[in-house]
Amino acid sequence: MWLTFTFEVFAYYIAHSYYPPKSNYIASELCTELNKIINQINLTATSSDAIIIVADDFNQLNTSFLEIDHGLVQIVNSVTHWNNVLDRVYTNRLDMYSAHVLKSLINSRPNTWL
Repeated sequence: MWLTFTFEVFAYYIAHSYYPPKSNYIASELCTELNKIINQINLTATSSDAIIIVADDFNQLNTSFLEIDHGLVQIVNSVTHWNNVLDRVYTNRLDMYSAHVLKSLINSRPNTWL
């Protein structure tokens, strides 16, 4: 799911989805779709005005293409579930965004990120 809007001088492109641990769909299809949309954003938007954020519970999906192919930076650097970083947030504007992982106040396995 993509949310797009303009605020002040910036065009925001925000993606959020969920890739389950035992997915019924093919991982390459999700990666291909993300690639296609981010390429389209980069072709049509003024790069200094476009803010791309991709946030997801990716589980074990290999998302290195977001960094390698699109220059996005993963800003969640602490474990979010057991000893893994399963919840990830990528952005092209590291100068504007950061993420902090918080321990849950209730007895819950996943941590919360802001």
